[in-house]
Amino acid sequence: MANYKHGRLNFSKSVSILEYPNFLEIQTESFHEFFLLGSTPEKRKKEGLYSVFTDNFPISDSRENYLLE
Repeated sequence: MANYKHGRLNFSKSVSILEYPNFLEIQTESFHEFFLLGSTPEKRKKEGLYSVFTDNFPISDSRENYLLE
């Protein structure tokens, strides 16, 4: 176990037994899934960001003079 030195435990020499996942890969995979980058607009499922856009667009003003698609 750790040595006592001046009344404190020293854990600086402990060996890490856990392997950390590739956090960058997790983030990039999540980004690709959310933005549906691997599919064409015709083949996209209604999920992720595409679902948000299809539910909220087109947007028009109250007098319906302008339309944002």
